[in-house]
Amino acid sequence: AALSILGMCGGPMLGLFTLGILFPFVNWKGALGGLLTGITLSFWVAIGAFIYPAPVSKTLPLHLSTEQCVQLNITTTVGPQLSNRPALADTWYSLSYLYYSAVGFLGCVAAGIIISFLTGKQRGKDIDPLLIRPVCNLFCFWSKKYKTLCWCGVQHDQETEQDYLDSGSAWKQGVESALQNGLKQESLAQIPGYNSKDKSYSN
Repeated sequence: AALSILGMCGGPMLGLFTLGILFPFVNWKGALGGLLTGITLSFWVAIGAFIYPAPVSKTLPLHLSTEQCVQLNITTTVGPQLSNRPALADTWYSLSYLYYSAVGFLGCVAAGIIISFLTGKQRGKDIDPLLIRPVCNLFCFWSKKYKTLCWCGVQHDQETEQDYLDSGSAWKQGVESALQNGLKQESLAQIPGYNSKDKSYSN
């Protein structure tokens, strides 16, 4: 039961994060639609399996005994078997609970990509490169052309992360120096006998 619930909820969430990390062109409509699609698919198969449990033939291993096997020269007739089980009961609802997360994940990713293409892709140029990791750079043997194609428009090659950090530290140092200079000037201006215009002291 714990693995079923975790698969029903964790699969679509994994798909949502995968859309954000690997597919920066996915917009908010695609992300929301993909999440709802993944949740719907995983809950559908889980609730259907709870209402219509899988038959014994799909949950137990097959028998290897040949005691009751019918001989080839004997024909037997089997009467029709009536059942109230729907057509999906022996296929879709008989899916193992270990695959609930895979169903939610794949449904979320596929629906998110399709909805994003239908509603207008997110422009990669508008995304801060620090928010998206270029996972395709792990394949070092890829050429720059294929790496840039997999970036989905995110400008990873313009400024590196170190440039951002350096500019941020330089800005921080400039602010700190400005604050210190301002404090020093204010403290000097409050000293009796100090002339701020000539920057000199008088007795």
